Amino acid sequence: MVHPGPRKDTWRRDARIAAEFQPDGEFYEKNKGKDPVQFSRGHQVRLLDPCWSSAADKDQALVESQIGAEDTFHYTNAAPQVQTYNDIDWGNLEDYLLDKAQSTDKRLTIFTGPIFRENDPPYTNVSGL
Repeated sequence: MVHPGPRKDTWRRDARIAAEFQPDGEFYEKNKGKDPVQFSRGHQVRLLDPCWSSAADKDQALVESQIGAEDTFHYTNAAPQVQTYNDIDWGNLEDYLLDKAQSTDKRLTIFTGPIFRENDPPYTNVSGL
């Protein structure tokens, strides 16, 4: 792991995916959007998880780590969340699993994404989705 430095917290659309298939700041930020429901953004992939490098050069390793951190701030990596649950319960679970993996020299494969029920209403601005 290579710490990327100060957190920038600049969320944006992912340029690799058409904007029409992504939510934007209005979906998440209070008093910005017209949607009656405003969500808190939650990282699906944690900020520091992709902050690593195998580069021998320290400057190159830092650049690679910063790119990994910045990629976590695409709206495609955000999921609606309940802030207090994420900060305490979910964050504690993530920390526990990472600690156990490191202290026992185990490897983990983490699948991430929102969990939907069959009766959840669809939310999209794209017809047919």
